[in-house]
Amino acid sequence: MTLSSPTTTGLRLPPWACCLALAGLSLLTRNIPSCAGLEVLETVVDRDGDVLVVEDILEGFGRVPVSVAFSPTTTHMFIGFKAGGVRIYPDGGDTLVAAIYDDCVDMEDEVYENNDLGLLNFQLHPDWPATPYGYMLYTHDPGYGDDCLVEPFWCEKDQRLARVEVNLNEATQSVTCGAQEILINDWCTGSNHHGGGGMSFLSNGDMVLTVGDMSKADQRDPGDQEENTCLREDRGLPQGNFRAQFDDFNEGKLLRISSDALVAEATADASTTGFLVRDTDFWLEAKGFRNPFRLAVSPVSGDVIIADVGLDSAESIKVVPNPLEAAETVSMPNYGWPCIEGDAWIPPYAAEWLADNESDACDDVRDTTLGLPLEIDYDALKTKALAGQVDWVPPAYVYLDGTIDEEYPEFCANTQSSVSALHVYEGGHLPERYHNRLFVGDYSKDCAFYFDIDETTGVVDWATPHVLFENRAIVDFATDPKTGIMYAIDAKFSILIKIMAIDGPLTSGGPTIVLEADALEGPLPLDVTIDASGSSDAEGIVLLEWDCEGDGVFEAESDWTVASARNHTCTYTVDGTYEPSVRATNGLDETAVKSLEVLAGEVAAPAPTPAPSAAATEAAAITTAPVAPPVGDALESPVELEWELNDATGVFMGEIEMGAVTIDNFWGVTTTRAFNGQIPGPTIRMEACQTYELTYTNNLGPLNPGGAWNTMKDPNTTNLHTHGLHISGESPADDVLYVEITPGESHTFVYTIPCDHAGGTFWYHPHHHGSTSLQMGGGAMGALVVEDRVDVHGIPDQIANMPELVMVIQEMNPELSTADSDASGDELYSTTAAQTHYLVNGQVMPTIQMTTGEWVRLRMAFAGHGDNHAISIEAPEDSCEMAVLAKDGVYLGEVPRMEPKLFFTPSSRVDTAVRCSVAGDFEFRIESTRSINSTTPLAALYVEGGSSSPDDDLDTWTPCRPYYLQDLVNATLGGETLGLLVRETIGDEFYSGPENFVVNMTVDEIQEWMLEGSEQHPFHMHVNHMQFAIVDGPSLVPGWNHVGDWVDTVSTTVAVVRFRTERYGGHVAMHCHVNSHSDTGVMAVADIDGGEGPNEDPIALAAGTCGIEGVAGYGYNLSADDTAETDEDGYDDDASATAEERATVGSGSGSGGDGSVDPEDTWWVAAAAGAGVGLGILLCGGLLMSKFGKRDAVAGARAAAPAKDSGGAADETKAEPM
Repeated sequence: MTLSSPTTTGLRLPPWACCLALAGLSLLTRNIPSCAGLEVLETVVDRDGDVLVVEDILEGFGRVPVSVAFSPTTTHMFIGFKAGGVRIYPDGGDTLVAAIYDDCVDMEDEVYENNDLGLLNFQLHPDWPATPYGYMLYTHDPGYGDDCLVEPFWCEKDQRLARVEVNLNEATQSVTCGAQEILINDWCTGSNHHGGGGMSFLSNGDMVLTVGDMSKADQRDPGDQEENTCLREDRGLPQGNFRAQFDDFNEGKLLRISSDALVAEATADASTTGFLVRDTDFWLEAKGFRNPFRLAVSPVSGDVIIADVGLDSAESIKVVPNPLEAAETVSMPNYGWPCIEGDAWIPPYAAEWLADNESDACDDVRDTTLGLPLEIDYDALKTKALAGQVDWVPPAYVYLDGTIDEEYPEFCANTQSSVSALHVYEGGHLPERYHNRLFVGDYSKDCAFYFDIDETTGVVDWATPHVLFENRAIVDFATDPKTGIMYAIDAKFSILIKIMAIDGPLTSGGPTIVLEADALEGPLPLDVTIDASGSSDAEGIVLLEWDCEGDGVFEAESDWTVASARNHTCTYTVDGTYEPSVRATNGLDETAVKSLEVLAGEVAAPAPTPAPSAAATEAAAITTAPVAPPVGDALESPVELEWELNDATGVFMGEIEMGAVTIDNFWGVTTTRAFNGQIPGPTIRMEACQTYELTYTNNLGPLNPGGAWNTMKDPNTTNLHTHGLHISGESPADDVLYVEITPGESHTFVYTIPCDHAGGTFWYHPHHHGSTSLQMGGGAMGALVVEDRVDVHGIPDQIANMPELVMVIQEMNPELSTADSDASGDELYSTTAAQTHYLVNGQVMPTIQMTTGEWVRLRMAFAGHGDNHAISIEAPEDSCEMAVLAKDGVYLGEVPRMEPKLFFTPSSRVDTAVRCSVAGDFEFRIESTRSINSTTPLAALYVEGGSSSPDDDLDTWTPCRPYYLQDLVNATLGGETLGLLVRETIGDEFYSGPENFVVNMTVDEIQEWMLEGSEQHPFHMHVNHMQFAIVDGPSLVPGWNHVGDWVDTVSTTVAVVRFRTERYGGHVAMHCHVNSHSDTGVMAVADIDGGEGPNEDPIALAAGTCGIEGVAGYGYNLSADDTAETDEDGYDDDASATAEERATVGSGSGSGGDGSVDPEDTWWVAAAAGAGVGLGILLCGGLLMSKFGKRDAVAGARAAAPAKDSGGAADETKAEPM
């Protein structure tokens, strides 16, 4: 048995999930101190008093889950994984604390995982354990294929239905699984999509199974005429996705397998070939499906309900009448694909192809649709179709984008969709309104909704879908038959979700307020301290508000969770009778108010209670925030920090200060913290081989509440991190672990930049543990640029001379910043802004001005709160292009890389060159992981007509590398691979101080780490960048990560990274760059033994790949006894090295090996080139099977790689499930 990761992480919910209460539906969090998008474990759904808790109970799988199944009699739960595994959880879904599991199926080497192909479903026999079988539907990977006309290596994949013995030991309740036996493999995929995946059982025990069309929708996919096994040479053309229309193909069909065949004795070759025979053991029941990803069988009618993922026109749910009652004389129901989608006639590309090739493939469907009136009676048409009178059965339910539930249009309204889960709830645990309902998941909308079903007829009320919850990308539902609790799989974030009921309405009856006061009358001035600490609530009080005047305006509030904040002092200076009030709010957003009577001074008569002011009344009436800001002024780079050279020491001197600042813009007025009185702070520019003294003064305070370790605390204590610089983490350099600058104090940091430091875009921000999120998230940060050494690094003139603009992009989230402020006892931060927005160089929606044909370099630095983001240009097709030059301050291995969308973790930098070929008004737009495919305007892009001779295309350039960034992808390694799980903790412990090291390293060795779970917890390491050796994702911009890229922050599900511990010894901080996570304990420290201190001679210690012979002002100290003279600015001008010598010197001297190329490792290079997306497909190999073990974990991935295909781009622009 294996111990998996803890289960205590929840999702970050949007503000409505905390605070919104509609007429009949509310979704909120329970027992949360502040309603401001905090990390929570559950969502509460209250629909007219019927209450559900939607709780994330298990994550950290290390792979993508796709299906969940429960034993009908025992506690066992089975989870299927897309990469090719099935795990058994013996304690089921109710007692998942340590998440103990056994591997039932482990066949990742045999499964082809790409997009929506892979292991797509696992189900137990309905009579399990008496009938000891489990069934898998998966895409088989036979190895590299032959060339074909569509895409290399995509022609020879076969889809398989297989079974395994799943045996229960009644005495021990342990389960063991046997080898697979292939039942059917009579279908083939000629592309990378549309495997289907629906599997269930009819009432007689027969299985029903959906198979996708297996093809690209925009190509006919005939394959290689001579060798491709997917091509049916006897069949002629068209094939491809038209196979869904032809009865002699299994693709695009609903299959039914007899109950006898499911348990029949296997033939001898069942390990390689399916032994069930079509029309004897299994039959086709319906045709014309595109990607029927899930199905459900109605327990009342026996109808088979199918979720068919659409292309452009529709997502559709289709109903096949009960196969057990269908008349054998009636022709097979035809649901139309690819001749029709939803209620739209054949897509244009298909119509054109059919016309050009004089094909009759769609004539029958066309004859039906041409005879239809404009207003179609779909019920009547369905009746005719099922009677064999017409040749097209329309879908039962069609949708694409926009609103799902008209009663609550604000939920599930984003623009893309992929219907990805179906389930009819038959349990008794959930409230009655959910009994016998059809539940639907949509992967792209991150949405779950349901339909009512007539309990007598089984007819679904398709006209009225009901939203259930958001922010979960559900691909499977299942009900535990023993408890009636429903579960779901979120494949986007790899989470198992539990959906259960709460007895009674969502209410605690409201808080009970108990008040005491030290004085209720007295002479002026009168101070009355009111104590509410005796108050209580079953759901927990979260907020106290104080109204001293008794006028209904609560002028102060305090966090109940802070014990010292449960009392408040009111001061009265005018004679009168007052009724001070206290309002308490509980975790269910219920309130109660209680008042006291105070007699202040000489009271002649009770003082009247004043009415709320007109301004207060007007403010209360405002319920909606502005939708979009107007276009702003022209964007300029931020002002730069001024350095002053000390002639005596040769050191550059500068000053920076932290203080309060108020900004007033379109979104509201915000008082927050900033550097030098501006947001963002001044841009800091540095040069390699120089030393800088930066004096940092803290002008905050004086209030500085403390707090417990790993909590929000010390709001006015600060320090500084130079994010991404390759400098020491020890004082007086980039020390964020020990330096604490309290209010009124100053501290001088000394930064000595190595002579071989690469030029790039970096940034700086506060980093005191406990206040990073409050200070940086409030706006205190700025860009930092290390200038390129054009002479040394061979920067092409095109790039060196390109006009540039520094763009500092800040996510301003008033709710999260308010939560940070409240939690830390801060009294500085305040805002009237009501929603998350973005600033670019401190401006709202500024205008970026360009000229047609001109390249402009954008140094983009992004500072976010937690979510990953993507930025794109909204302009006519092909009119603007973005050429990525560098990531996180390091040039790409080959420059440029053309990308339509740029990816940013909460701390990324991207250098990109932008050129537009046409004049016009365009936009930069931004989206996040919580708003995928729903973009927000970021900046206007105004392109004016320019010269008739545009700038030349950028030449391809391969940058040279300094020693610390020398390519390690093919380096020979000698030590172990460190496995690091980055979730609620780093490793398995919360941060406990700077001297408790998670790993000990030695200077000048090559490290290899396997990082898991970092897509929701972006992993940042100080001092050294990391190079991707194996990587997938990220989900927001698939294909962005490439093997060989260097980054300082990793955000993807799993990655293997390498780095060299060059030059610097001592402390290395590492943490999740969701700053609120870091502040509360998702942080760790490593130690590097040996090496230099922070401010020793900056001369380069070893050669990289840059040709430095004869270059003035750039030297290497190639040995300890090097006596070469250095010039007056500290460089050894005479040092030189041949390419061979540089390769030798660049090898590393620690346990990381000699740096030479291992021939067995060269598959990484070839596979990376073939993949084009950074080896994401390799994650279905041996890598994820390891439990963060030794070097053999990665060796297993290497061994598996030659049998893996290269993957590729998605087949259409719309999102598919996974």
